[in-house]
Amino acid sequence: MSLDTTVSPLFPLNGNTSIATHTVYLALGSNLGDRRGNLAAALQQLRDYMAITAISSLYETEPVGYLDQPLFLNMVCSGKTRLSAQELLKHTQEIELA
Repeated sequence: MSLDTTVSPLFPLNGNTSIATHTVYLALGSNLGDRRGNLAAALQQLRDYMAITAISSLYETEPVGYLDQPLFLNMVCSGKTRLSAQELLKHTQEIELA
């Protein structure tokens, strides 16, 4: 699965609407199965909760702590959301378990 690097507004405003949004930065990583596909799927699911404004390059890193595991593929994305930190955390944890 390829990474969709489209960045577009999730919250278009008509000029008369004032909506508070929060800027967020999320670090994503995967070390099991199709790592690139897992990251692409996570980004796609995150688009339901935030407007992704930037996506980093992919970086492969060594595991820390428990070393007997596959290498990680990591990235960072930034975006805007109307959700509170607690609401966004709940959704990101659901995505992680999917």
